[in-house]
Amino acid sequence: MKQIILISIVLTAFLISCNKEKRFSKRLQKGETWLVQEIKIDGVAQSIKGEWKITSDTDIYEEVPQLTWQAQDTLDAVLEWQFQDKGKTFVLNYFITCDNCDGEDLDALDYFAFEISGKYDVEQHKRKEMKFISKALPNSDAVVEISIERIE
Repeated sequence: MKQIILISIVLTAFLISCNKEKRFSKRLQKGETWLVQEIKIDGVAQSIKGEWKITSDTDIYEEVPQLTWQAQDTLDAVLEWQFQDKGKTFVLNYFITCDNCDGEDLDALDYFAFEISGKYDVEQHKRKEMKFISKALPNSDAVVEISIERIE
């Protein structure tokens, strides 16, 4: 009997912890568009902004969700995203969409997205606004801040 109670408690704790990440992920729903308000690298505002269009559902247990970043009419990049650590961190990874890409097939946004890929601390997570600050970027030691706002 004690074992059943212990297993129930452990299983409940596991499900509750997973639900926090799912709850945070539901804020970025398929079909939504988020305006990239500002990106700062080491305190310097960058000119690349644009929109993040959430292109896949947020069932974090079946696949890694994706977004399409569109900027300046002709630039676009695909990124995978995921909330982790019960919503305290946000992971953003550039996703190469072609198997045999060479440097001429990629645009400036592809390179920029690759440079800012990595793990971020979630500084703000509201229904219409989010802010992330870099925690560990594999391609750079710079501090990157990303602020986004949901477009109604």
